[in-house]
Amino acid sequence: NNNNNNNNNNNNNNNKTKINSEQYGLSFKLLFVGATAGAFAALFTNPLDLIKLRIQIQQSQHQQFNSQQIVNGTIKNIENFSIIQHTTYGYKGIFDGFQKIITTEGWFGIWRGAGARVAYQAPTAAITMSVYELIKLFLSKQ
Repeated sequence: NNNNNNNNNNNNNNNKTKINSEQYGLSFKLLFVGATAGAFAALFTNPLDLIKLRIQIQQSQHQQFNSQQIVNGTIKNIENFSIIQHTTYGYKGIFDGFQKIITTEGWFGIWRGAGARVAYQAPTAAITMSVYELIKLFLSKQ
């Protein structure tokens, strides 16, 4: 009878170990899948993000230099008469920005900054997906 209890305890311990190792395996799979999904999403949406960022910079520069006067492509500061070179992209929208990037920078221009975006988004997506799935698994067992 004592041997049966020991066998049952060993079986319970093995089951607990198996579940824990499965959970760890699941965690690494989720990290890999999340990182891969995040990397692909960041890579394929990079052109849109690049144009959005440049439009935001353009709007920011417009607001920043509101109190200054533009003269022949440069900004003349009215307060202290200094000349500041002003770079504007002149995008009217997404399609216009896309066309101007390809025209001025070539097809590789739309992928500018893609490496940094992938380096940021891949771990973010991996962590988000993994934590979500593990919390969902934990809550389903409660």
